[in-house]
Amino acid sequence: MINIAPWVAGGLVVVGIILALLWTEGVQRFLFANEEHFSRSDIITYFGVAAGGIILLAQLMATNMRIDLQEKSNCIQAQGNLDARFKDASMLLGSENTSSILAGIYALHQVAVEASQSKSESQRGYIEVVENILCSFIRENSEIIQTENGIEGKRKKPDIAFQAIIDLLFRNDSQKIYIDISADLSESVLNGLELREIHLDSVHLEGAYLEDAHLEGAYLQGVRFNYAILKGIHLESAYLESAFLAGTHLESAYLEGAHLEGAYLEGAYLESANLEGAHLECVHLGCAISQETRGRKVYLGGKYIEKLQYLEGADLRGADLSKSELSLTDFSNAIIDERTNFTGTIHQGKTVDEIKAYKPPIPKNLK
Repeated sequence: MINIAPWVAGGLVVVGIILALLWTEGVQRFLFANEEHFSRSDIITYFGVAAGGIILLAQLMATNMRIDLQEKSNCIQAQGNLDARFKDASMLLGSENTSSILAGIYALHQVAVEASQSKSESQRGYIEVVENILCSFIRENSEIIQTENGIEGKRKKPDIAFQAIIDLLFRNDSQKIYIDISADLSESVLNGLELREIHLDSVHLEGAYLEDAHLEGAYLQGVRFNYAILKGIHLESAYLESAFLAGTHLESAYLEGAHLEGAYLEGAYLESANLEGAHLECVHLGCAISQETRGRKVYLGGKYIEKLQYLEGADLRGADLSKSELSLTDFSNAIIDERTNFTGTIHQGKTVDEIKAYKPPIPKNLK
């Protein structure tokens, strides 16, 4: 149905009423009461003026109709162009040629960019579709295998393709397009990529492989790292508030100055992890059985941490350490207060000063 501007329709009605009134005897007498010579030619003159108005309004209406039709035609054409470009770009992702893959990735992102600027809901739907396809590309081309040397992660497509997707979805201005969409990168292999200061808030990374990855200063609030392989990962000064890290492998991880307030670390493996200056207010540590490691150890919240000085400056105010084996833990350099939960531990009922004064014995086999 063609939309006619309300003012055009109203004008036609008004002109029609005027024409009808001009032909009535009473109106004619009123209009020409002071005229000495009154003729039909005067009426024709008035009629001509009114007719001119009708023609002008008709032209305006026709122009309005053409504009409306053109807008609809442009919308249909744009939708068709977007559909065709989306299809062509998606097919490029299956290529074995690196240049073709990259062309497909950037073409899909451009489709999402243009869709974000559209007023059409059907076109805006491409934003989520594009993100899902790009995340799926990473997942499907990631392989986590068990070898004689342990768990390893491999990528079936070039690293540059993975990096391009990560940068487009989660870095700089690009990520604002996809900010309201939950990304799924579970079981993805992302180690070796440039991830410093990346925005991965609330992203699903369950079971992902990021061994020795660099995420210094990354924004990871609410990220789901459960059961991920993060051995040797660099998370210095990263923002991990309320992150889910249950069962995660964080052996030898660098967590200096990391923000772990309210994070969930139940069952996480923290052997040799460096927590110096980490913010652990209200962190959920829980209990877990960790593997043995060589050297001097600390058993914190069910997790071994090599070398006591790694806890220096760690902020444990409000941390849940209940039912944890803490007989080898030195809290003298850690930050604790009355909110730190020691229920079910050797420190239950003790004051903060008493806990900080406690000097754990060194096991005979480690002397």
